Amino acid sequence: MAASQWDALHELEELLQRYGHGARLAGAAPARSEHLATADWKPPVDIAESAEAYLIEMDIPGVPRDGVRVTIEDGVLTIQGSREAADEAGTARRAHRSERPHGRFARSFALPEGADPERVSARIEDGVLHVAIARRAERGRRGVEIRVD
Repeated sequence: MAASQWDALHELEELLQRYGHGARLAGAAPARSEHLATADWKPPVDIAESAEAYLIEMDIPGVPRDGVRVTIEDGVLTIQGSREAADEAGTARRAHRSERPHGRFARSFALPEGADPERVSARIEDGVLHVAIARRAERGRRGVEIRVD
């Protein structure tokens, strides 16, 4: 028998996410906030920005590279994948306690206006997914002096 635990806080967070009260990248339009797709767990995320890019770090220990999918569609970055439970991974063992989440996960974030969806990189290092979305180069703004007659 697989261990299962009801998480009331997770269900409340899922409801809030469905109705648009989630986090979003700085500068993103409020109407296009994060939403949570059908998922079994929600990996924690840090979002930051530098002068060159918007940065997302997601804790996904135990998730293989081929178990993660990163996409951008209509200005929304989506990260999804899955992690098997230890007893589902082919081991002959019986769990006495299972606190680490497993199953499908999905997180989506609206990209801010300054993000360049054509220049995105992603890598996994030490169980952390690092996604960098480059900023669009701002067109050079030059000052023009107007002669006053």
